[in-house]
Amino acid sequence: MARVTEKLRVHIDHCTLTSPFYVGWVNDLGGVDFFMFSKAQAWGGNVNRGNEYEPYFPSLSVTTATRRNLTTNAVRRVQVYAEQITTQQVIGLESLMQSGRVYWLSDVANNKWQEVIPMQSSYDLYETDGVLHSLTIDFELPRTNIQSN
Repeated sequence: MARVTEKLRVHIDHCTLTSPFYVGWVNDLGGVDFFMFSKAQAWGGNVNRGNEYEPYFPSLSVTTATRRNLTTNAVRRVQVYAEQITTQQVIGLESLMQSGRVYWLSDVANNKWQEVIPMQSSYDLYETDGVLHSLTIDFELPRTNIQSN
């Protein structure tokens, strides 16, 4: 029977506790893999306006606008990073890009998962030395469609 000779406390500082980006995906074998990305995240997105229309106003002197949008689509994106990962971890993360089902843990307290889409053109692998690598992946979060009429 093995004896504990020394107790060690290890602090891993590669992810943020306030807004972790934890993903799970269906791997090549049908199982589920998970990965926690680094604390450096770049959030962004874009807003697309739909067609415009001009409503009828009986008196133009009291109106505030002459054109309105029919719809607005908002798309949020996040760029996540993984630093100092091994070649074996890179191979595992390659299956994330090929998976049809990728989920992000959007609400840690309530264990709420949202489906996200890894952008196919965003898989950048940087070799920092022969053993450890850095990786950048962009994810598209669910779209928001707002009807304005």
